[in-house]
Amino acid sequence: MIFGSRKRKYQHSFHDDEELHDIAVRPRAWNSNIREDAVATLRLARNTFSQGLIPAAKDVVSTLDVHDPLSRFILNGLVGKLWGSMPHGAPSYRGSKYQYRAADGSNNNVFQPELGAAGTPYTKTVPGARSAHGAMPDAGDVFDLLMARDGEGIESSTGLSSMVLCHAALITHDFCNTDEVDPNINANSSYLDLAPLYGSCEADQMEVRLGRLGLLKPDTFSDTRLLRHPPGVCIYLILYNRFHNYAAQQILEINEKGRFSLPEDYAQLPTDKQAAAEKKLDYDLFNTARLITCGLYIQIAIHDYVRCLKLVHSKDTAFTLDPRDAFAEPNNDQRGVGNAVSVEFNCLYRFHSPLSNREARWTENSFVQALQDHDMVAKDDAEEANNRRKFTREAIVNGEIPLPAFRRMTEHTKTTSRKSRKDLPHFPAGLDPVGGWSERDPENPHQSLDGPNTFRFTRGVDGKFDDAQLAAELIRIMEDPICQFGAQNVPRVFRSVEVLGILRARQWEVATLNEFREFFGMSRHTHFEDINSDPEIQQRLRDLYEDPDLVELLPGLFCEGEGRNMDPDASLPGNETIALWRAILSDAVSIVRSDRFYTTDWSIASLTAWGMAEVKSNPKINKGSVIHRLFQRSLPGYFSYNSLHLWQPFYTPTRNAQLAQEQGYLNLLDLSGLEDENGTEWEIQLRNGKVLTDFKSECKGSKGRKVRRRLDVELPDVWLNKDWEMQYNKAAKVGVGQHDYPWRGAERAHTTGRPVEVDDFELIRDGILAQGSIASFDNPSVLSSDDIHGTVLGAIMEKDWDKWDEASAIISGALGPDWEQSFIGYFVDLSQEIRLREQRSFQRFTKLGQVLQLDVVADYAIPVVVRFIADFLGFWSEIKTPHFLDRAFSEDQIYRLLENCQNYESHDEDPAKSWERRMAYRDSIKTLMSLADQGIKSYKPYLYEQGIFGFGTRSYGCEGDIEQVRRVRKIAVAIVRALSESSFSHEEIVAVMLSTALEATQKVVATFTETLAYFLNPQHKPMDCDDIPDTNTTRAELWGQIQTLAGEDAHEMFDGRLQFRNNLDVDNKILGYILEAQRFNPYMKIPYIYNPMIETDQLAPPSKLEASRGTTILLDMFTAYKNLPQDYAPFTRSHDFIHIRDRASYLLYRGTDSGKLSFAQRLPLIAITGMVKHAAHLKHLRVAHETAGRLKRVRNPEGQWRYATKQWDRLVAAPRTWNLRFDGSGKVSGR
Repeated sequence: MIFGSRKRKYQHSFHDDEELHDIAVRPRAWNSNIREDAVATLRLARNTFSQGLIPAAKDVVSTLDVHDPLSRFILNGLVGKLWGSMPHGAPSYRGSKYQYRAADGSNNNVFQPELGAAGTPYTKTVPGARSAHGAMPDAGDVFDLLMARDGEGIESSTGLSSMVLCHAALITHDFCNTDEVDPNINANSSYLDLAPLYGSCEADQMEVRLGRLGLLKPDTFSDTRLLRHPPGVCIYLILYNRFHNYAAQQILEINEKGRFSLPEDYAQLPTDKQAAAEKKLDYDLFNTARLITCGLYIQIAIHDYVRCLKLVHSKDTAFTLDPRDAFAEPNNDQRGVGNAVSVEFNCLYRFHSPLSNREARWTENSFVQALQDHDMVAKDDAEEANNRRKFTREAIVNGEIPLPAFRRMTEHTKTTSRKSRKDLPHFPAGLDPVGGWSERDPENPHQSLDGPNTFRFTRGVDGKFDDAQLAAELIRIMEDPICQFGAQNVPRVFRSVEVLGILRARQWEVATLNEFREFFGMSRHTHFEDINSDPEIQQRLRDLYEDPDLVELLPGLFCEGEGRNMDPDASLPGNETIALWRAILSDAVSIVRSDRFYTTDWSIASLTAWGMAEVKSNPKINKGSVIHRLFQRSLPGYFSYNSLHLWQPFYTPTRNAQLAQEQGYLNLLDLSGLEDENGTEWEIQLRNGKVLTDFKSECKGSKGRKVRRRLDVELPDVWLNKDWEMQYNKAAKVGVGQHDYPWRGAERAHTTGRPVEVDDFELIRDGILAQGSIASFDNPSVLSSDDIHGTVLGAIMEKDWDKWDEASAIISGALGPDWEQSFIGYFVDLSQEIRLREQRSFQRFTKLGQVLQLDVVADYAIPVVVRFIADFLGFWSEIKTPHFLDRAFSEDQIYRLLENCQNYESHDEDPAKSWERRMAYRDSIKTLMSLADQGIKSYKPYLYEQGIFGFGTRSYGCEGDIEQVRRVRKIAVAIVRALSESSFSHEEIVAVMLSTALEATQKVVATFTETLAYFLNPQHKPMDCDDIPDTNTTRAELWGQIQTLAGEDAHEMFDGRLQFRNNLDVDNKILGYILEAQRFNPYMKIPYIYNPMIETDQLAPPSKLEASRGTTILLDMFTAYKNLPQDYAPFTRSHDFIHIRDRASYLLYRGTDSGKLSFAQRLPLIAITGMVKHAAHLKHLRVAHETAGRLKRVRNPEGQWRYATKQWDRLVAAPRTWNLRFDGSGKVSGR
């Protein structure tokens, strides 16, 4: 045996032919090269930390034999990682067919285009294996015994408002629309694509689209089914319509990457091609705006709806279950694969039990009215007995309508709605017919008449509904608590609806409740006591089904819980999970994660950078909530940014107040205009900005006070009472304090404070900026005292510090006689240093020399302003420089702090972003106060300024600091010393210096940028119209004149730098050009805030301007000068560019009674002059190529000009970027 084995081995070795073997497969044992493998493993571990896994793996494998098992192991892992880093199967493709949502939802999964499309069958998730009763219990008995509500519903203890049901109704009608002919077909898509707004096919879409610029018809939607819901659902959907139009207008204004542009040769195209181009533009705008609007919709579902249903809002956390994240799991690619709605989930979303008592009464009245319109309402029991087609109001409310009569009523309503949608210019014609019968025949109150007052909510001449009415109804919905989810909670008027649902579920042969629970990994109910803790409900279940395994899904889902309570905070006996909430959570994850447009295609390529930023959740703002943006964008002016109601609209304001107090947010919320359910005004007690009123105790329990918002009431002359009787001229007898009207739309919401624009020259001169009234108007940069109550800085901002005039006089005295020349030298030299540091080299031209490019905003103006603030306040040692990169703050970080403080009050017309600005201001002002505190401490004078015997002399700087910088720091030290010697405390000195710096730098960056743009930017239109010229010479010639002046004031040194003489006469001449350029600038409005020193609500004459304390006044100086007659005596030749005008003739720079400007008023002019003077030495200064050279301005919906950020994702009040090119620097001769 051994011999034979050796013989075979010998024969194999002797006769072996290498060419016959597969050389690629030669496995070796792991112990064949232990030493080399160990060294390679250590090298792999070491290099992974320094190089990363993939480079390290390639480096190590290259040193091993190709047959080494370690080599094969590393290669397998490397291939797996590289393979797993890319999606396989291409979840999406480019092109409009896949770039946008299809009208019917198709192409969501590109490999199964029809998956989840409208018109495809429902799926069945849970296979039913258990045999049901051969004779099922009567569906009407099931409703009466298990589901029907007797009397008033029980208010939920969760604090959820009826607004959460509006969103739930929208979701339900979004992906469930059972076909009327074939109930197995879902007429809507299986995705959350806002089908109730946009429709589910191309024909539906074209009915709601305006047909131009991507817009929808105003306040129009597609789904007629929602008209049978309380009006809040339709109003909530209208908000999405308005948001869509807002988004379409904004992305067209921004026009990211030129994607929403007509062809350049559009004007020369034939008419048919022009029409095609316009149609393409409308198509792209509409579909992109739809993606953005659906993006906001899904963000609200994730960050508001799901959070509230899981009661996460009751905790101070931004946590939510976001199913879109790409988790590092083996099934990571299971995103965006498509979805198909199942019949089980059609049964889930029947949220009739939590319908509030207020909404239940409306539904009862709507059923009565619908039957009345069909002449099916009997006056009394006798008429009902004699006519089987008629029913008394009591019978209708109790749900005692035969199913054939109910079907006849709903079918007629559907037919009428379909016809109306095609015939009306805007659908629907109106909202809420309940109680809107003011045009009914007085002789026959039950006879309907056509007319505009048939509805409680009617359209205006612009096709839109009244904002005040819509806002008032939404406010009342937020204040309306839902009733409990659960058994015996469904209003009886829904009897026919629920019976049809039970019958439909049986037709679909859905699984039983236990099978459904088992499918989701929950325990089965073995006893009826496991389903519900109430013995009565247990017995009724036993009477109907005999065994827990036979309980049907639809009634069973809503019978679980603690008696009649199945709210999200309830549980089953034994602390088991309620099936409804477990299934809804699974459905939310599935329907969102499976949608390609919410996962793999959730990108700026689809939504644009602005669209993505607009819908993105910020966990630091409102705990991640985003729904407030929908209300504030769609109903501007009706909800303050910190509205108690909008803190979380899915909760009642009563519960919001309690939770805000528990979590420490109450002092940040707007508590004005609140009353309780009896109309009694809330008296809010405050101390140092903190709310002392105890909402937790006053609102606690069912008998506690309820928080409401005070609204205006317009009582109609003709209306229906609770007994459905027509009332005439009796509206005044209604108990207004009870707020229990049998109609909607009688209330109107108040608007919040809006900026007031003033463009009247004489009103500005004699009312706002006149000496004596200037004390009533404050520069916003020093007015925002929020969150710093009780400090000296806060007192200065509130004009409640009596030492301000003394401090200002001390500052003026400490500046010295030549301070202006010192500061102009500072800004000119600093501008040069920063320009040399930041300029970038581009291509070289033979004649022109080196081409350079500079971002004159981000890399020039902003660093200059930041350096001044740091030098003036003494924290310059905290700012990074090329010599000190390890310092704490960059220039950009400090500028963001300044911008947050200066723009919080003055540019607050966008309430959707105001909370974010408020939080940014709160953090920024405290950071600046801390930095100023440190800086002023470093500026505390030595015992002797010049030291002792030449030792200890203050240097005022360090490596890299130029002489002019040290000189300004020395002036700042002199100011600190003067204040200190006048017995000002350290806190007072810090407050004075910081307040002065904030005021002095307000608008410097924007004014400098727009000044340059006036002279250099060919897209700048000075007068914004052609009939009034701005000057007798071109702007290029004017810029040449500035260059000539600047050239007279400097000479070039041997190292190429410029040395400036800083002749004040030359500087004042340059300033004249700057002041005129400002006057001809249409893009900037000067903000002031009305803040009278005396307690009054209105401005005193002669201003004749109505404004309350805190109102922002926007001075439109451009229009004010433009509207002046050319020969207006106080300002002659007002339409001409006259650069030699007296500085005091300009309204903004007239100074005090003595004609002198204060230090804070004069300093920004010096700063801008210095920066412009240095820029005038840049040869052939011009805008850069393409979009980099564009100063991107965008007009917002309020009509104000804003600037796009570098990424074009947000609009801000001051420029952030503008690139210019030049051919080196030096003396430039004028053109």
